[in-house]
Amino acid sequence: MNQLNSETDIQKKNVSGAKRKTAMLVAVFVFVGVITVLALALAYPSMRNLANPENALSPSMQKMYRIGQYIVLYAVRNNEAFPERLSMIYGKNYISDINMFSSYATLKTPADIDKNIDFTYIYNPKISDTPAPVLRENSKDGVTMMLSKKGISWKYPEKENPPAANK
Repeated sequence: MNQLNSETDIQKKNVSGAKRKTAMLVAVFVFVGVITVLALALAYPSMRNLANPENALSPSMQKMYRIGQYIVLYAVRNNEAFPERLSMIYGKNYISDINMFSSYATLKTPADIDKNIDFTYIYNPKISDTPAPVLRENSKDGVTMMLSKKGISWKYPEKENPPAANK
């Protein structure tokens, strides 16, 4: 009978060891799965931009977007009114880096911000439900940033159609 009990104990140990191995294997697979899902979630926006380059924002547009966020913040703090000058969002509680207002030139003073060197600020009295032009990039193919209560959108310059070939 003792021998039977020892065999049963051995079988129980083998079963509990197998359960531990199975549980550990399941835990590893779950961990790897979670890490994979997180990695894909983080990489998705970049992959979308690679698949459709029109979704990618140029460095200049990234600066415009950031400026737009601060224009909206200013409007929220000031009864939905936009700043009269772009330099009003430079400094304390807003944009602290003066070069955020330029993509190509080096700005030295807040007055340089309002000289429309790289971006032209289009003053609108208040934020509304309808997108309004607020900031335009000063370049040949410059885009215009539109702001509304619904968010930030972009207006791209219309491309000229090439002349029809002579037949």
